[in-house]
Amino acid sequence: MTPEEKKRRRNTILSVLFLAAMIALTMWALFKDKDMLLIWRELREVEPCFLVIGAAMVIAFVCCESLVLKMLLRTAKVNAPMRHCIRYSFIGFFYSMITPSATGGQPACAYFMIDSGSRCRFFTCAGTAYA
Repeated sequence: MTPEEKKRRRNTILSVLFLAAMIALTMWALFKDKDMLLIWRELREVEPCFLVIGAAMVIAFVCCESLVLKMLLRTAKVNAPMRHCIRYSFIGFFYSMITPSATGGQPACAYFMIDSGSRCRFFTCAGTAYA
């Protein structure tokens, strides 16, 4: 294994550990004063098909956002693959959910677009229209 591969692997492991720690911290902050038995009881009563439909709708929403982003980027003659647009949309959705007033989605999306090599001067227009 080359040093670059070792570094990439180490960074991936650290990122996964950081994400797991953030999820645990978020769950603790949300549920520290709640009756977990009551929450589990309520979750067991939910019809599984509604959970599946809800998850599918979230994925459909984010994929529709990625289509909009793809069209905006194509207008600016930026050739971004659809999988990248979906990735940017999921990143924006995630950061919008975890930041106050949903302010983190567009900056996070811009960061990842620039990091992947997209033209940064265009992002202001795309990010504003995308928002």
